[in-house]
Amino acid sequence: TQDRMQDAMSDVTTTTWRRQARLRVLYHGLIPETEATAPYWQSRRRHLAEVAGPDLVVEWCSLDPSTYGTMTPAQLARCELGEAVQSLAIAQAVAGRDPGTYDVVALGIVQDRGLDLCRTLVDKPVVGYGQSAMLASRCVSDRVGLLLFNPELAPLVEERLGRTVPGHLVRTEIVDLSYEDVLGAIGGRGGGLLADRLTEACRR
Repeated sequence: TQDRMQDAMSDVTTTTWRRQARLRVLYHGLIPETEATAPYWQSRRRHLAEVAGPDLVVEWCSLDPSTYGTMTPAQLARCELGEAVQSLAIAQAVAGRDPGTYDVVALGIVQDRGLDLCRTLVDKPVVGYGQSAMLASRCVSDRVGLLLFNPELAPLVEERLGRTVPGHLVRTEIVDLSYEDVLGAIGGRGGGLLADRLTEACRR
């Protein structure tokens, strides 16, 4: 019996998976870099500088400001045409990158704009902010809730993210915050207000 086991093992091809020396992340967001969003971008660059290191390289990019015209990303996201414009622009931007320059694509968009399209177009892992958050929440609870500050986006986000955890999305709570409040808090202004409003919404 021992001889048969040794013969069988000799026919097995063993593959050893080693982690790469660096993980190169191509991060794509919705918020363009403009004068109005400068504090937000400065804050994100500080954050990337803190998390980056020898094992992690993050390239952060976003849509061109001309994509939005005079509208904010939130305003454009409220209509179906806007969703198509954003998804296509994100997918084109990601697909246009040299695949040899990144290992994974991360889309930092709660509605997961362009997620399915990017997965179709590129032969690399693509993860979405909304889907990842919902799956992580589902790992610790059977009941998942959403906190949103834009009530007009609630139906879209509920439908999109609810598909990730069917039957487990139990409530959506609207937080009394504006788009400018959120950008300002992320950029270092009014963080106390943001934390207080989110805490109140969680308690409800």
